[in-house]
Amino acid sequence: MASRDGVRGSFDRPPISIATSRGKLVMNLVGLAAFLAVAYFFVLPRLAVLAYITFVWIGVMTLLGLIKMISPDRLQLDPGGLRYNTFLGTVIEAPWSDVGPFRTWRVTERTEGVLFDVSEKLRPKVRYQGLNKGMTRSDVSLAGAWPISGSELAALLNEAKCKWGSKSSDV
Repeated sequence: MASRDGVRGSFDRPPISIATSRGKLVMNLVGLAAFLAVAYFFVLPRLAVLAYITFVWIGVMTLLGLIKMISPDRLQLDPGGLRYNTFLGTVIEAPWSDVGPFRTWRVTERTEGVLFDVSEKLRPKVRYQGLNKGMTRSDVSLAGAWPISGSELAALLNEAKCKWGSKSSDV
């Protein structure tokens, strides 16, 4: 695997580390800032409660986006398994035998994410598992501004599981 923006390492030289793309995050922040400006100048003066709630929500999302620029999400793959970290901490750390097949899902019209399930013994240790299960019917979702498409990321994760994982799976 060639090294590209946000993707480091290869199957021959593990670990493979993938960080969210700062360029894609900037694009998201520009969109949020535009919504914030529209809300501030055109909506807030006309509508009271709903407009303020919207303004605060978009402001919080913009702040979270700025934090993600400083501390991007990271996915690390190695022969021992995978580890997914966000600025809030480790979401999951699992051996390959405890993760199910990786599949893509459509987050928005132009954005794909990756979903997968984990073994019963690992499920209680997965952060945000209940939220993910409610939204996607999967234990873990890798949605975000990854430097490769969701289908490429799912293919890479499935290839890593096949190459480094055991033949038997608990999922």
